[in-house]
Order: sequence, then C-alpha cells, then structure tokens
Amino acid sequence: STMPLLSRLIQLSSVLLAILVVTGLEAAEVGGLSRGDHLRTLTGHDHTVRAVAYSPDGHTLATGSWDQTVRLWQLPDGAHLQTLSHESKVYAVAFSPDGTTLAVGCVGVKVMLWRLSDGVRLRTLTGHEYGVNAVAFSPDG
Repeated sequence: STMPLLSRLIQLSSVLLAILVVTGLEAAEVGGLSRGDHLRTLTGHDHTVRAVAYSPDGHTLATGSWDQTVRLWQLPDGAHLQTLSHESKVYAVAFSPDGTTLAVGCVGVKVMLWRLSDGVRLRTLTGHEYGVNAVAFSPDG
C-alpha cells in the first residue's frame, strides 16, 4: 500500500489470527499471520483510523477514527455492520468481556458506552480534563 503508516497495532483474535495495520488515512488492513497474506482492506472512514479492537469472540472488529465515528465490521468477511457517531475524534475503543458493550474514548474528554445489539448509547462518562486516549473493561465487566 502507498498510504503512510500511522501505527501498527497487533492483536490476536481467538477466531482469526491477524495483524491489523492502521494507516495514516482512512483504511484498516487485515492480514493473516500464518502466511502473511493480505486478506482485505476495510474502507469507509473519512479520516485517520486511530483505534482498533477485536470482540472477545473474534467475530467483530471495531475501528475508531478522527472522522468522529466507530465502525463495526464482521469477520472474517469484512462486511460493515454499523456506524456509531460521536461529537469528536475517536481515540480508543474496547469491547466488554461479554462483547455486548463498546467503550469509546474521545478527544472531547468523554467516554461513551454503547449497547451493540441495537446501537444505543447507554451512558456518557464525563469529568476528564483531556482527551481519552485509552479505555478498558475489568475482566468481570
């Protein structure tokens, strides 16, 4: 690819062993670890992809972007499932241990919790002084 690399984020999914490369533009590339094959490029964001996370079951990938959206993708085929809109750039995403909730950290000093079954924003957590660069769930949710 001729796109400049912003960063390389490596996660191992329980179903799909893959390397996800986040590019400096609007795409995320998924490649197999066993042979280094390029499996697909996930496109749809209008700005830099900044965050990625695999669901616990490995069947969904979340990508967060400076275009103020999170996109959910079905794996392994890469079909777009849904888009979650935000008021500011997305810096971080994390699935709950049961895979039903997504936490999203934004530059707009907020964390949003989304119910993934229907795309409803459950809660907005405020009080940070700066943008939220990382989010995580405890092992018990």
